[in-house]
Formats: sequence, structure tokens, C-alpha cells
Amino acid sequence: MKKITIFVIILILIILGLLLTVQRRVEVNPVGGERDENGCLGPAGYSYNEDVNACLREWELNENQKDAAKIAVEFLGYEKGITIIEVVSARCPGCFVVEIEKGKDRIKVTLEDWEVKETSLTPEECENFGGRIVNVVGGDTCLEDEKNVGDVTGFISPNICCVSV
Repeated sequence: MKKITIFVIILILIILGLLLTVQRRVEVNPVGGERDENGCLGPAGYSYNEDVNACLREWELNENQKDAAKIAVEFLGYEKGITIIEVVSARCPGCFVVEIEKGKDRIKVTLEDWEVKETSLTPEECENFGGRIVNVVGGDTCLEDEKNVGDVTGFISPNICCVSV
């Protein structure tokens, strides 16, 4: 009986040790969160494109969309791990909306005739302009003495930045 009790205790200790080892490995390397040397999220299908200077999914973009993404990245400035989320072609030639993930921010850059027309703002950028963030879902808009200076990213619903004129 004493041998069986010692055996059970040793078996339980071995199992606990294995569980702790497996748990530590999961915490160090989360499944699907592995980024390569350029900061690209490979398990999600992103790879680094030298011409665009960003992470993107090659099969999702045609050459014009890649050119638009390159212009947007050059405008925002390179940062390791900058990722092209989506490039939407607009109705005119050279017109695109490029959605980029840069750090923790998602930024939209609008191109017209292959030139940057406008870009969305982060909440911090809106505040730095002395503006206030307005949620437009309920029909709210800027006050009479304010000007809409652009969309504000980082929220689930659409927001704009209103600055006093």
C-alpha cells in the first residue's frame, strides 16, 4: 500500500510539472501571434513587400493597389510592422482609400489622382489640434463655430474631429 501511495504522488508531481511546462510555452509563444523580423504577422498571411515597405497579403492587391499603398506608407513614414489592411479602389483613376495598421492605430489615407488628399486622425492627433471627438452615429456633427478636420480612428463607430474656427 505504501508503494502505491508513493507511486501516485510521484505520478501527480510529474503531471503537474508537464502542465506547468506546457502553460509556460503557451504564454511565451501565443498561437498565431508570431511576427517575422519585419514585424509581419505570418500566420495571418502577411509578408514583407520591399517595394511597398510594409506587410501585406500579396494575393489581395493588384499592382495599382500596391502603388497606392506605397504612396500612403511614404506619406505616413515607415515603421517596423506597418501593415496594409485594405486598399479600396475608388471610381476615378488614381483614387484609393488605403487602410493601414501602424502600431496600435488604424489609419485611412485617401488618394486622389495618385496624391494624398486626406488622412484619418488618431484621438491624440485630434486633441493635439485642440479638437473634440464627435460620434456621428446619432446624427451629431460639428457645432456652427467648428470645422470637421477629418475622421477619427480607434473607435467601433464612426467619429469626426471638430475644431473651433
